[in-house]
Amino acid sequence: MPNFRHRLSASQRRIYDRSDAISSIPLKVSPRLARAVNLLPVALSGQYEDAAEHRRKVNKVAQVICDEICLALRVSSPKVKVKGVRPIQDADEYHGLYVSEGHSHEITVWMYTAKRRQVVAPRTMLRTLLHEVLHHLDYTALKLEESFHSGGFFKRESSLVHQLERAARKFARGRGDERGRQSAALALRSGRATAR
Repeated sequence: MPNFRHRLSASQRRIYDRSDAISSIPLKVSPRLARAVNLLPVALSGQYEDAAEHRRKVNKVAQVICDEICLALRVSSPKVKVKGVRPIQDADEYHGLYVSEGHSHEITVWMYTAKRRQVVAPRTMLRTLLHEVLHHLDYTALKLEESFHSGGFFKRESSLVHQLERAARKFARGRGDERGRQSAALALRSGRATAR
């Protein structure tokens, strides 16, 4: 039992317990989603004219990942914003943020570490994006009134990561791993990275 659970109201405890009881979200991964997951490391490691272009390329891929997950689960998709250097608050770096106000939903993820200003690792970026998408799914797909960091939440996050990584590997094998990476890099450089 988390150390804060006793501070929750009775209705919040019920929501927390519902969240904790759900350990996965089964997802039918489309080829477009699998391709976008494979494009994320290419976008993060690419050589660009400037930081703004780098963020735009990563943002485009991140938005496709978010859109395809939400499409598969038949829920609205939030807008994704990829920003530069992670902000620091109380000695902790922000990795991502989900904000929902009325019908407006937005995910923000940061792509550079605060201290070294290095591009985050692709798996870290994917996990951060999925963490924030999962907050959105708690409200829209699971119909929870609040999105708590329950044990079930983190199991759902891991489940999504594993499902996407497995599908992306399968997709890459089907296309011929090196050929798939080369075409992804070429599409990203030319601006055609639509993750079809």
